[in-house]
Amino acid sequence: MRKFILYGKEIYVLCPAHLKTGGPELLHQLVYVLNSYGINAHIVYILDENDPNTNIFIIEEYQKYITSFYTEKDIIDDTENLIVIPETLFKYISKWEKIKQVMWWLSVDNFEKYNGFWGRYKYQGFLIAVYNLLRGRMQFPQKKVINVEYHLCQSYYAKKYLLNLGVNESKIEDLSDYINDEFVNKQNINKERIVIYNPKKGLQYTKKIIKKMPDVKWIKIEGLKTDAVHTLMQKSMVYVDFGNHPGKDRMPREAALSGCCIITGMRGAAKYFEDVSIPSKYKINEKKVNTKNVVKLIYDSLNNYEIYSEDFEEYCNLIKNEKKEFYTAVKELFMQGHT
Repeated sequence: MRKFILYGKEIYVLCPAHLKTGGPELLHQLVYVLNSYGINAHIVYILDENDPNTNIFIIEEYQKYITSFYTEKDIIDDTENLIVIPETLFKYISKWEKIKQVMWWLSVDNFEKYNGFWGRYKYQGFLIAVYNLLRGRMQFPQKKVINVEYHLCQSYYAKKYLLNLGVNESKIEDLSDYINDEFVNKQNINKERIVIYNPKKGLQYTKKIIKKMPDVKWIKIEGLKTDAVHTLMQKSMVYVDFGNHPGKDRMPREAALSGCCIITGMRGAAKYFEDVSIPSKYKINEKKVNTKNVVKLIYDSLNNYEIYSEDFEEYCNLIKNEKKEFYTAVKELFMQGHT
């Protein structure tokens, strides 16, 4: 039984314009599923003040989800309507007087980065934190977050974060996401002794490992179109990710479905089995584990790929079931008020 029902005659989903990452794609997926259930749902593009392109458009990869979009001026502030606000657009909370509002937590870290002194300090450094404090750009949002009527969480990590902030559990519901069908349905091609990594995450630690494995082919996932990323993952044996996991990240799941052995750190969502459901030996505490042991684990995964890859079958089965679970969750949360 769900704790609450999210009814909206019109449902608006705020989304940063021109941004192609996992979060915005999920926002588009929600609108697509809501519309498939016959609910009037709309993507509302928000243009960032630093975005040089003022011409708002639908990114090609999202055209399979929507054919049109709204902007702020199209939102009707009415008690019968509902607006879904991702945490990156937290400043829009309470902008409207009548419309029902729900926050959807897709990334804890991106919220912390721009809200509160300690968040800025943690992710951007002391000087930037002090600079923003002195310039009056600092928000202290804990009370405002607690007062939000409804919260949806994409990850267990986000749920724990809200509970630690003091949000009542009765205000929190789970709404995760799912991986594109092209990953679920594709067959793996012949594997090569390749280790892939995201250079935008945990690069400093990854470089230490790469330096100790000069005989292994490492390829960074960077500057590639979606199809090229798919192909690279399919022919690789190992995916490593020692960066922060602000939510239940897509890339480890995509790599797992492509047949890669997954090795992560324990930052953010990666700490929790609920979010990254792999055996504990593949999760590395960088502060406690000697890099020699990490190197050995990667070599073992390459040299015994057929055996080690079996450790990720449960993870893959969970990922394959996520789409069904997402559709069910959306139906339970949003549909009951429409019947």
